[in-house]
Amino acid sequence: MSAPTSQPHFRELRWSQPLPWALAGMGIALSALLAIDKWKLMAAGAVGLVVAGVVVLHPILGVYLLAATVPLDAAGRIADLLAHINLSLAKLAALLTLGAWVLQLAMRRLRFVWAPELTLLCAYLGFGVLSLLDTREFELGYQAAIRFGTSILFYLVVVNLVRTRQQLRRAIGVLVTVSVLTFGFAVAQRYLPSFTFENRTGWEDSGAQTFGVEKHRLDAGRYGTVARSSGVTYHAILNAVNTAVILPPLLAGLLFLRRRWQQALVLAAAAITLGGNLVTYSRTGLLLFGLSFGLVALRRIVRITPLHLAGALIAAIAVYFVLPESLIERVFSARSYTVAGSESLRHRLDLYEAGLRAFADHPLNGMGMETTYRIFDYYDYPDKETIITVHNGYLQVALELGIPGLVALLWFLVRTARSYAGAARRFRARGEREMAILCEALLIGFAMWLLAGLTIDFMRIGFKNVWFLLALAPVLLRLSREAGEAPAAARPMAAT
Repeated sequence: MSAPTSQPHFRELRWSQPLPWALAGMGIALSALLAIDKWKLMAAGAVGLVVAGVVVLHPILGVYLLAATVPLDAAGRIADLLAHINLSLAKLAALLTLGAWVLQLAMRRLRFVWAPELTLLCAYLGFGVLSLLDTREFELGYQAAIRFGTSILFYLVVVNLVRTRQQLRRAIGVLVTVSVLTFGFAVAQRYLPSFTFENRTGWEDSGAQTFGVEKHRLDAGRYGTVARSSGVTYHAILNAVNTAVILPPLLAGLLFLRRRWQQALVLAAAAITLGGNLVTYSRTGLLLFGLSFGLVALRRIVRITPLHLAGALIAAIAVYFVLPESLIERVFSARSYTVAGSESLRHRLDLYEAGLRAFADHPLNGMGMETTYRIFDYYDYPDKETIITVHNGYLQVALELGIPGLVALLWFLVRTARSYAGAARRFRARGEREMAILCEALLIGFAMWLLAGLTIDFMRIGFKNVWFLLALAPVLLRLSREAGEAPAAARPMAAT
């Protein structure tokens, strides 16, 4: 870390200074231009202006706004800027927070923090750009590079603005709360016919609803189709993986909330999270969820007694008999996890073979970042217009960016895991058990995401919420190295 070991401080901008007024004036002018004869846009602009002003004065509120909007990224989609770059509420919140942070830096109210993980992310982006030199899919590739560059800025802003334990816990609390609400919405979707749509072939099929309950034909068995809830994500498997990622920090909340009604809310939220997992009909998601809970119990993030186990077993047996038969056949049947019983698994094995052959032909510079259609040179599929990845994030990166890009990614992932684990050790050594367990909970969620990468392209689709949590790894390590937080009243203001 290049940041000083002492707690960074800043003095907030005040409305008596000219710069915030100038920013507000530009916001009013822009809102007026956009809202001529459109009162709805004018009202939205007025609200946005108030939010912008508050975030400029208190940049950490922008981080909380990010935490609240990143789980809603697909549902909060506003417009398409390019073919594969869209504008969403989360991106607007990120731009606003980025602007507030840059303003604070310019006014010398904040100290710049750089984490080693950012160097690895920049290296990954650099290898991605180099892979475009001989790609046949340049348009997809350069837009992917832009998207990843904005993700780096997003990561950088979170690393710089989350400065205290309280801010970190609040940010995680907001993210977890909104995520649980989206899992509940995934369950509710099944009773809202307007959210049901027919099976689609690609991730970005503009003719299909981007989130909701998809009537899926793959591995539907004798039922013809199965209804898979995606919540507010682009695909049901993303929603399922998110439940496994969010469960550990959610249950860690039991350590921070002392009152029984608060702990009851956490347990209810965990039940909703399980429901959000089941309605996805995802075998990968269910396995990850079970593993996530098992690791939570093993690390004693929650206290499991024999009585708890007996009650859980009785409840599981009772629930099993009321589950839909289609869910039991697709997710709980042993045969559905075999090559003979799963068309999806057979396709994945064929794609793995194709991906390995593609990587062998392009080991150094890859086939190009965001390679989508060139895989058909190695994979025989009738619909050559369909967007297909090899359903393995690590292999996909290898064939797109080559060995250098894969090494940069793996190094970043290892560094992130070490930051979580190192922070946990330091907190535990100083007697801060709750913070240590929070670090371990985030590490478990991170591990679930890594395992999900074996079955999906986790570097291309969704998971902005996970990237938010990844950015907290260097923050936790920094906080664990500090002697402690001085009372707010005793903190000196930085010089202007």
